Amino acid sequence: MILAAATVSSCDWFELDNQEGYNASVHGTFKDSKTGQPVQSEIYGVTTTITWGSWSWEQTDVLGYFNVYEYGWVDNPTAQKWNMKNNGTYTNKLVFAGDYRAEGKDNNFYPLNQEFKLNKGDNTVDFTVTPYVRIKDEKITYDSATKKIKATFKVEPGDERTNYVGEVRLCCYFDQFVGSNFNNCKQDAGAYKTDVTDLCDGTQEITLEIDTQAEANIEEFKYARPHYVRVASFGGPATVAEWFGMKFYNLTQNTNKRYNFSPVYKISADYKTITLVDNWDAK
Repeated sequence: MILAAATVSSCDWFELDNQEGYNASVHGTFKDSKTGQPVQSEIYGVTTTITWGSWSWEQTDVLGYFNVYEYGWVDNPTAQKWNMKNNGTYTNKLVFAGDYRAEGKDNNFYPLNQEFKLNKGDNTVDFTVTPYVRIKDEKITYDSATKKIKATFKVEPGDERTNYVGEVRLCCYFDQFVGSNFNNCKQDAGAYKTDVTDLCDGTQEITLEIDTQAEANIEEFKYARPHYVRVASFGGPATVAEWFGMKFYNLTQNTNKRYNFSPVYKISADYKTITLVDNWDAK
């Protein structure tokens, strides 16, 4: 009996895992529910230590992902974090065919909850979402006389739920991952405006400028190299309180300032050429 038990156990130990490997891939776009255009995103992750008295803890803030739940394996699947690209697309080449659910609760669009199915081979799955705010008609130029980078654009609410726009900002960085967190021109007063709800009705043109000669921007412009820019804005539903004629807004969603963006533009080192960045597939 002991020999028989040992024989069975040894067979179990050397049994091969015959589970089929990854048999599917998927790619797609987060599309604006109004325009059908990609909802531009931002990739960022940082862990900060928060201290309160003798207590301290770490808080991680991650942008540029959405949660996916894979069904058919366990009753309560855990969330898989799938990364998004800055241009509002995503790709995952290591997945299984089966049933899934996508969930987005901490993004720059209203919450997403959508089921989808993947077949063996390549799949295209797009998600239709509503951004908190929409940046449109952006135009990037360079004035050689003033040596300033100029952006003109309009901002409109994502839909009737958005009643507050807290900020518009012109971001600049030395690579195409420019965004609200990768921005070497945060201190330039001409590159941002705050409390701009009244300007963001989709019809009023807004202008922001970056002074390439300003001391505040020295980290970006001290070398001759290409520069990458994009317009950023955050907003969403908010409660409004008035005090002595002043309005105070408290965001009820998008509380971590999830910015919406224009596409990224590349400015050549000599400032003579400005082009749209569209080569995200390899990134």
